[in-house]
Amino acid sequence: FPQVIVPLEVESEIISNPFPDVDELKLALSRFIVLKELSDPDQRLRAYLDIGESAVIEVARKLRIPRAILDDRVARKVARRVHGIQVKGTFGILVEAKQNGLVSRVRPMLDEMKRHHYRMSNRLYAACLTLAGE
Repeated sequence: FPQVIVPLEVESEIISNPFPDVDELKLALSRFIVLKELSDPDQRLRAYLDIGESAVIEVARKLRIPRAILDDRVARKVARRVHGIQVKGTFGILVEAKQNGLVSRVRPMLDEMKRHHYRMSNRLYAACLTLAGE
């Protein structure tokens, strides 16, 4: 992704959670465009999705951004089917980074995510490694 736009709601979720690597996440956010206004997501979205996913879809829709990064399964379906937004999740981003030579290995990152209780099935873990050629 040449440019990443982060809704204020997503930034707030990231920096307010007690992630062990919150300082690294804050540094990463400094490289992105963080919107300084709330996205005011459609209440129909909020009925099914949390504030972060709702904000991502609303910002993509309002700014006519064709691609979004979403991990939540329901949010991905809503983005694709209802709004025609292409989606990629964290694992897809990692695989793409490996394929483009931005990272040398995906496995250590996936293992670190698992250690921090990031939800991923064994099937998804294996698929990421296969796609990354590991």
